[in-house]
Formats: sequence, structure tokens, C-alpha cells
Amino acid sequence: MGEKPREKKDIEREDLEMLHEKYSKVYSSAAKATEDFLKPLKLDSAKMMDKADVFLRQYLKGEIKPLEHGASSIMTEEAITERQARFIAWVIFLDSQKKLQWSLIGLSESELQCLFDLGIYGKKTETEFYALEHSQSDPEKIYSYMIDNDLIKKTHKETIYALINWFRYRAIHENGDDANNPEIQMKRYGHSGSPTTTELINQNKPKNDKTIFINGCHGTVALLKDMLSVIGVPARYIYTDDGHGRIEFPSIGKTVYHGDDLHVYKRSKSEAEIPAEEILVDTEKIEPYGESDTEEAAERELELLEKYMPDDFLLKYALYPYKYNFNDRVRKFPDLAERRDLLIQKVKKKLNEIGGGDLKTAVKVLKERIIISNQEEYY
Repeated sequence: MGEKPREKKDIEREDLEMLHEKYSKVYSSAAKATEDFLKPLKLDSAKMMDKADVFLRQYLKGEIKPLEHGASSIMTEEAITERQARFIAWVIFLDSQKKLQWSLIGLSESELQCLFDLGIYGKKTETEFYALEHSQSDPEKIYSYMIDNDLIKKTHKETIYALINWFRYRAIHENGDDANNPEIQMKRYGHSGSPTTTELINQNKPKNDKTIFINGCHGTVALLKDMLSVIGVPARYIYTDDGHGRIEFPSIGKTVYHGDDLHVYKRSKSEAEIPAEEILVDTEKIEPYGESDTEEAAERELELLEKYMPDDFLLKYALYPYKYNFNDRVRKFPDLAERRDLLIQKVKKKLNEIGGGDLKTAVKVLKERIIISNQEEYY
């Protein structure tokens, strides 16, 4: 007689025990990260880790159920617990099924804690909370979106660059007044309050319009962190000393001075653009929580504009030649005034070449070159 077949309950229990043993470092880091961001909210991290096992069983059985708590401007403990627990279960399940080119086990403890830190919630009352930016939601839907849009590459670095270029094409910067306007939120997402990541990439809009209206640098950082986290790539959300958002990619040792840098200059068919890899800088060169709009950052931006003379930069000047000014970071330093003036002279010369001496022709040519989902909204 052969061995007695295992019953389904035994399979679930043994599979879960095996995963706990294999991913012990991952579980430990997830628990630590969860405890750290839940402590200020006075929520129970142990309850969240137990809930993660419930979701992991569902993933293993192929019986994952829809989220019980939908998006809302105000969230309960149950809603936060459900979202974080589902995310933890998802990345462990995804890794265990060898769906990615990399492994969670290869990440350092620090990188793992960074991966699982989704602490983007504030406390409204003793029982009510709110998302500071858009919050994590159905991870499997975000993963499917990334697969469909060819955003998951062979390495962390290639994936990060692909995501940045995807975002540059779609992103339109909004100020907080518009992004947090209840009427606009209701029209786009069907509810007031911050959207989930899933809603942000699939928001209601005309057919073939892939535009993502993003709440400035903080919205940018939250979105990219969420999408990378779903595929096991750590990214750190940093609030800078001057109130801006910055993202750090610890597994490749890169960051940006300011979250807006990830979308502010668009791509071009003529390849007159700033490459994604040039947007990022070495993490060690920037003070972790220091100001984002430093003179060093302004000099770096001028250097890239001088080097690449991107079509998007040229078009912005061509559209508003008498009102154009550099962004706050570049124009606030008097020592850079001469360098700014010299760059504008080069811009004028370049526009003259492109348009054959006619500014309107230059605008038309540049608009045809720019790669962006919605030129009308952006410019």
C-alpha cells in the first residue's frame, strides 16, 4: 500500500509552514516594518500578520476573494489591516511561484523593511484613519497591469527605468487644490478622498486617454513605490526637510532630488530628451532627508538641459517666450542667473533652427515630436 493521500487541509497547513520556514527573514522584516508604521496609529501588527496568512492560503488555493473594504477618504482599522496583509501575502506568493526574475530572499533586511513599509496613513479619530496619498489596493490587479504594459523587466534597474518612462508619458502634475477637490475625485474615481493605486492607473477617462493626473511630488513617489512594491522591488518614500517628496531605490543605489523630476521632462520621437538613467542620482550624493531644491540640484538640472536641450523644454519656452521662467529650484539662486541667461540664448537659437526662423513652425514641429498621452491638458 502506498502513502495515504494528504487531505486538502493538510496541504494548506504544510504549504504554509514550508513558506514560513523558507521566507523566515521576509516574514520577520514584514512584521518589523508593519509594527513600525502601525505604532503611531495604535493598531495591532500581530493581527495584520495573521490576516496575511489568511490571504496567503487564498492565493495558494487560487481562491482569492475581493477586498471587503473599498476606497474611501476615511478608513477603518479593518481596511488598513486588509490592504497591508494582502500585500504581504501577495509578494510572498508571487515569489514562491517564481513569477519574477529576482527573489525576495536575496534582498537585505533593510531593503525588505523598506519594501513592506507602506506607512502612508494618518489618524483622524480613535477608530478612523485617512490615506496621506493614494493607498495600496488589489496587488494582483496592479501586477496584471504591469504585465500587460511590459513594465516588468529582467532586473530591478531595467524595471525602474521602464516604469519612469511609462510614467513620463502619462503624468500630468496637479496641485493639491485640484487633486484633493471632492468633485474632481468623485468624477474620476466614484468617491471623494485619495484614490487607490489601482484606481489611479485605471481612472475614468475617454477611450485611449492614458493620462494620470498626479498630486505633485508626493503623489508621484507614492504611485511608483506602490507599483514597484507589488513586484518585490523596494522603494523608499522620503519626506524632505522642505516638505517635498523624494523616492529612493535602495537595491540599485539611486534616488532623485525631487519627486517631480520623474515626470517633469517628457520624451521625444527625436530623442532630444533627458534619459531616465540621467534623472536618477547616486543615493550617497544626497543627504537622506535634506532639502530637495538645493543649489546642487539646480546646477544638476541646468547641466541636463544644456547637455540634451530636450524638446519638451524647448516647447515650453516656445509657447510662452515672454512669460517663460525656470522652475522655482532653478530660478531662486542668484549665482545661476548668468548660466540661465546663456541657456535661454541657446534655446532661442535652437528654436530658430527648428522652425526656420518662424516660432509657430517650431511649435508645430515640437508638438509632433513630443511623446505624451494628452498634450492639450499638459501644455
